[in-house]
Amino acid sequence: MIGMYYIVMELIKGKTLKEIIEEEGRIPWKVAVDIAKQISSALEMAHKNGIVHRDIKPHNIIISDDFTVKVTDFGIAKAVTNATMTAFGSTIGSVHYFSPEHAKGTITDAKSDIYSIGIVMYEMVTGRVPFDADTPVSVALKQVQEKPIEPISINPEIPEGLNYIILKAMKKDKEERYNSANELLQDLEILSKHPETDFSVFNQEGIVSQMTKSIPIVKNRRREDEKNKKKTLFEQKPWLKWVMLGVAAIIVLIIIVLGTIFLLNQDRQKEAYIPNLAGAQDEKRLTKDEAIALLDKLKFKYEIIEEYSEEVPKGEVIKQDPKFQPNYMIKTGSTIKVYVSKGLEMVKVPDDLEKKSVDDIKKALDEAGIKYEVVEEHSEEVEKGKLLKLEYTKNDQGEMPKKDSIKIYVSKGTSRKDVVIPKLEDLKREEAIRKLQALNLKVTEQETYVEYKSNGIVTLSTPTAGTTVKEGTEVKIFVNKVPELIKGKIVINVAKMTGTSTTPSAPSTPSTPGSTPSTKVKVKVELDDKKIEEKEVEKTETELTINVSSLGRSRLNVYINESLKYDDYIDLSQKTTWNIE
Repeated sequence: MIGMYYIVMELIKGKTLKEIIEEEGRIPWKVAVDIAKQISSALEMAHKNGIVHRDIKPHNIIISDDFTVKVTDFGIAKAVTNATMTAFGSTIGSVHYFSPEHAKGTITDAKSDIYSIGIVMYEMVTGRVPFDADTPVSVALKQVQEKPIEPISINPEIPEGLNYIILKAMKKDKEERYNSANELLQDLEILSKHPETDFSVFNQEGIVSQMTKSIPIVKNRRREDEKNKKKTLFEQKPWLKWVMLGVAAIIVLIIIVLGTIFLLNQDRQKEAYIPNLAGAQDEKRLTKDEAIALLDKLKFKYEIIEEYSEEVPKGEVIKQDPKFQPNYMIKTGSTIKVYVSKGLEMVKVPDDLEKKSVDDIKKALDEAGIKYEVVEEHSEEVEKGKLLKLEYTKNDQGEMPKKDSIKIYVSKGTSRKDVVIPKLEDLKREEAIRKLQALNLKVTEQETYVEYKSNGIVTLSTPTAGTTVKEGTEVKIFVNKVPELIKGKIVINVAKMTGTSTTPSAPSTPSTPGSTPSTKVKVKVELDDKKIEEKEVEKTETELTINVSSLGRSRLNVYINESLKYDDYIDLSQKTTWNIE
């Protein structure tokens, strides 16, 4: 429509770089370099057309599905001629990606965008911004005043060259940054092809400028006069001019060739590749003697530094300074520091540790510089605070690696609690056992017999009730066992015991008129002092049978008319019928 302003926008399918960082954390450095190259290329085009973006940040960078990088949101961009507007106007950008000059309110230009690219690269390879604080003002102050933590110290997987590029782009002084986005792009291209490149040497200030320094032309009137004379001679003999030019050209060519050969020979004599002594790039580590022989051959000086190592075997090279870089040369005669492993640092273990108290063991180990760890464990045999055992490994010389520690096992005493034995007497056997088991006590039993106690009743315990013991202690209970009675009989010959004849006799005349002689007697039987029978019988009775029961051996008493006629022991377990006469 005529007279209508409009904006043509591109629909991009993809994600912002910020979203990718939040999802992935750190981005692989090769991918990060590829993204940075595309950002630099886009900004180089903008800068060539006089546009400074002023708000470069991951939020404004879109990665399409085909991995094309789009730099978006030129909302606060300014033409270079008007770039004096600062961050504190209405065009404030994102403070975490500000350049120091932006934060200070001074002039911003294309190098301000380069600073922001540096921060974006930093965040891609570390997963975090270099400066952060609670308030935007605090972040801005850090942008101006603080040095960032080197990204390689956060992510050691990135090459030294990328670490250098990021830090150079983030220089506080913009004069120390890359001069243009294209210059940054060139270093990123080199890094992509040669990750081992040392840019700290490659980009030393002054190397190019010294080589290209111009020599001022000094006018000399005498030379002008000679030139005029020669010109007259050449005018007289034109062929002489061409002869002299030819001779001069030949001489110059000879000088150039000889000079080049000389310089090349000089370079070859003065430089050599840094040898790989410490097994970089999965190569074999050299021994101390092998390293010395190689350095002597290459005409390098060396300084041998021996130090302990937990990883590198004794006698092999741990590291070198300068470190190995493929195809990197230094001057012969330079000194290379060679760090050689002394192996594990060993320390002498004090003698007779097992015979010492725990406190004395700790003191001895402290004096020997040996680390230790105290481990407390319960023990039923060793009292609390006493040594249980020591755990460590030593060699035949009584030494152990200093990195290792000794475990000191100390007794915490028994884990069993104190309990009080309850009153068990007169309880049924089953109830007494339940009470003891509830207190985690062991129970043993022994049968006993108490005449006046019922069968299965506890008569006694050892230890006795009220005694304090540890859990797991053995308690013996005595359980009443009433034996079964043995049944038998005793047969009493009353006639024999009273001296009465069993033969019939003639009737006698009573001695006392009107009286009749008695023919009966009273018999009483006791077993273990208990009366079991009492009755009147004829004196002539010869087999008075009385049933009895007993546990076995019992005392038998027989009385006739209250007169003790028999007192002795019988044992029904031996025989069940006893004849008493």
